[in-house]
Amino acid sequence: MTALHPRLLRYARQDWTSLINNWKHQFAVDHSMCQYNTNSIYTFIPKNACSTMRFWVATANGCINSSDNIHWIHQNNETFKPNLGDLIRAKYTFVVLRDPFRRLASCYLDKFVGQTNTSWHYYDCIKRKIEPQMLTFKQFVTSIPEVLRENIHWRPQIDFLVYEQYDDWFCVEDFAMAAETLSCRIGLTVVDTRPLLKHGTESHRRARRGKLNPESPAHEHARLRRAGSVANVEDLYDEDLIAIVGRAYAEDIALYRDVTGRKCLFEGVA
Repeated sequence: MTALHPRLLRYARQDWTSLINNWKHQFAVDHSMCQYNTNSIYTFIPKNACSTMRFWVATANGCINSSDNIHWIHQNNETFKPNLGDLIRAKYTFVVLRDPFRRLASCYLDKFVGQTNTSWHYYDCIKRKIEPQMLTFKQFVTSIPEVLRENIHWRPQIDFLVYEQYDDWFCVEDFAMAAETLSCRIGLTVVDTRPLLKHGTESHRRARRGKLNPESPAHEHARLRRAGSVANVEDLYDEDLIAIVGRAYAEDIALYRDVTGRKCLFEGVA
């Protein structure tokens, strides 16, 4: 697994300032973690099963040992942050990507419907024009070109990549394969922790098709969620929204397709 040549850092050469002042590179470094025993680097991307992976990296690094300690990870994102030597000498590197259409829907259904701090941050970004409980998915997506990099939960995935290439590019849509590969490659045991953190909607029933639409406000989604159901991703998008996401996340869509061999949900529709 050891690279014969130094691993190429994605953003280092794009700015001729001192590397420590290269904000694109430093942002990516801030979202990478060392797993020390195996000399591995994991790049974490919010909304891409990153809580699960951060928990298991922390466990493998001997800092926590059970799900009782799971919330420790939220104050320790930079605890395992790699230095330049760690990045170059890494024996194994991996990242988990997600279909950009699904990631954006997950962000809305989790962070906005749940009225988390992220929704209130967005409220400030749009100068408090729409109350969070009234925000629709259509309004959120329509505003994306203006707020694209204002928050890590919808920021393009390409920004988080510290390397040009990784040894393994996994995807949320086939997380079981990622867990199996990580177990074989570096002995990392990965079990989905999303039910413990209640970040995802995987345990909810899919609502009847057409029950909600792109213009359903967040409070309607919240009512449905309290009843144990969540909107279908397909019901959240219309042609205009597909086109907006296609333009705003064009690099993410191309990367996802190229490295996973999968097509995104609405790829080719717009």
